[in-house]
Amino acid sequence: QKAVGLRPFEPLLRIGLAHTQLESKQSNMWFSAIKNLKVALNKENSYPFAWKLVGIAYGKVGRMGMSALALAEHNNLLRRFSEAQNKAKKALRLLPKNSPSWIRAQDLSISADRSRKRIRR
Repeated sequence: QKAVGLRPFEPLLRIGLAHTQLESKQSNMWFSAIKNLKVALNKENSYPFAWKLVGIAYGKVGRMGMSALALAEHNNLLRRFSEAQNKAKKALRLLPKNSPSWIRAQDLSISADRSRKRIRR
């Protein structure tokens, strides 16, 4: 926490802190982990591990739609397009229709499908 206090906009420090917070048995720490991961991902959104952690964090607090969306992002970055599409479709079922997160899940589903088909050729 001290390192994050000294360098609050350093994504890797926030990701490390969030990882530690997620290991805690205290649910209030899970919400802090989500906050730290959101800050990190707003600064740099190409860290697959950060997306995986935020997916776990959302799952721990019962936000399964956001968890599925984050895990879709995680799998998309790792070029696991079939799994990314599956998670994006799950997010579409769980998130409020036409919300920004729902629209992102729709984009991910379409993109993953196209990428998966392109690889097959």
